[in-house]
Amino acid sequence: MESNDRFKLYGTYDVTNIKNIITDNNLDWDEFTIRQRACTDMVNTKTIQIVYDEDFFSTNFEPVYSKNYELFKNELDKLSEIIKSQTDGKGYLLRAILTKLAKKKDIPKHVDVANETFKLSRRVHIPIITNPDCIFTVGDESINMKEGEIWEMNNDKQEHSVQNNGDTDRVHLIIDWCEKTPD
Repeated sequence: MESNDRFKLYGTYDVTNIKNIITDNNLDWDEFTIRQRACTDMVNTKTIQIVYDEDFFSTNFEPVYSKNYELFKNELDKLSEIIKSQTDGKGYLLRAILTKLAKKKDIPKHVDVANETFKLSRRVHIPIITNPDCIFTVGDESINMKEGEIWEMNNDKQEHSVQNNGDTDRVHLIIDWCEKTPD
């Protein structure tokens, strides 16, 4: 994504199976708190690890699979194919997490700078549960991402924020798609 781009829509995906996995497996939204502790901007969120390195600030280009990975593997494989088809056909899934933003809460303006992998990855959001009053802003552009839409957004070059003014929590699947390795 070019440094001045904000959002790019890749298409849509039926998120029914992902919703069912979340509901049927009683996932613990309070177990993993590194993102919330390391990034004060994320204080109103909760995270489910799927593919994620416990050492939040490391520059690790090897995917680390959590205990939740097998639950989501088939869906992540299908989404990976869509992402490949919308990019240069190269790359791999480096990170995948579910993030929940509480109703009537926000994520303030920030730029993601945790480690080098952010500069070499595409950040892709897939809304799993959302509402019309949840607005994602990058730079000076704001959108309401609909359930199942697949959006690449500019997370490491531009300020971004989220306002969830709705009466329901918002859940996104966030994928970091890595196309390069460091020099």
